[in-house]
Amino acid sequence: MLADVESWYESQRAKPKAVPKKKGPVQTSIATGRVETGRVNTNVMATGLMVGGYMGGGLPITPQRYRSRGGSQLLNISGSFIETVLAQHDELRRFTSEGGRTSRGTLVLGEALVTIMNDSARVAMYAQMSVAERDSAAASLKGWFVERLQVDFFNRQRITAQIDASKPVQVAVHALIDAARRKDQSSAGAFVHHLVGAYLDRQFPQSGVNSETYTTADLQTQRSGDYQIGGTAVHVTMRPTEALFDRRCRDNIAKKLRPLVLVPDSAVSAATQLAEIQNMQDHVSVQSIETFIGTGVEEAGLYESKTIRTQLRGLLEAYNERVGRIEPDPSLLIAIPGRF
Repeated sequence: MLADVESWYESQRAKPKAVPKKKGPVQTSIATGRVETGRVNTNVMATGLMVGGYMGGGLPITPQRYRSRGGSQLLNISGSFIETVLAQHDELRRFTSEGGRTSRGTLVLGEALVTIMNDSARVAMYAQMSVAERDSAAASLKGWFVERLQVDFFNRQRITAQIDASKPVQVAVHALIDAARRKDQSSAGAFVHHLVGAYLDRQFPQSGVNSETYTTADLQTQRSGDYQIGGTAVHVTMRPTEALFDRRCRDNIAKKLRPLVLVPDSAVSAATQLAEIQNMQDHVSVQSIETFIGTGVEEAGLYESKTIRTQLRGLLEAYNERVGRIEPDPSLLIAIPGRF
């Protein structure tokens, strides 16, 4: 049954004009073998979750169980129902509030999916399954649709924040870090890592700033830090640890390097305390990412509003270029406003 459902789902995927050439892994459909590059409408995802819920009442699914009283849309379709299903699978990010109920297209989609499932059930002799087997089949189907929603919706949502170029640049950086943090801690870590990398590359283009995936950087390779500019080892982290100071920074000092620890503004106090615990407060520079980047961008913009705006946009575009080139996850990209 799942293979038939997946074929239906993939048939709803928009076909791109051309497959983009991009480094890194790509998503491939098990059922069709196609590279998944086109988008899937959120109504398709909502429909799948709803029909998966109807399956709990057994198969075949009759019209009375999936049509609303007026017959114009799927029964009980709502954002709250879908949020409940997502929460059951530990997915707490916010899906569309409408949950597909604003479009009559969900009924057409639902009828097509129900027909496929009913036909597949007959082939699979669903009626002869035990209650436990039926429950397992329904749970597997809902779980599969949750996974598709995660890949085709959540993982495609760019980092979005209110950016006002009339305010200090550090305010914009702070807003972007908060937006990345709301996605999840891993996204936030990758975001600050690449934002600092893009900034350093613009500020010091001759320094050969390394371009590696965040996970590669997180493996703590033989480099002196996340980045090295001249004789300074730069460490970028959302959550400073004692090991960072006791091992990495102490090793930097032993090699005659100057450690620079960059953390979000909210973690500066904790990082400073950790440096003091290791008696390294006079040897390690601890700065907030917001101030480090904000001050540098404004200085590059010669403290002129128009030029600062240009510099900030240039940084965000450089970040997107960097992430698009080396990271497989498009949700790390920034949604850059058309006008600041």
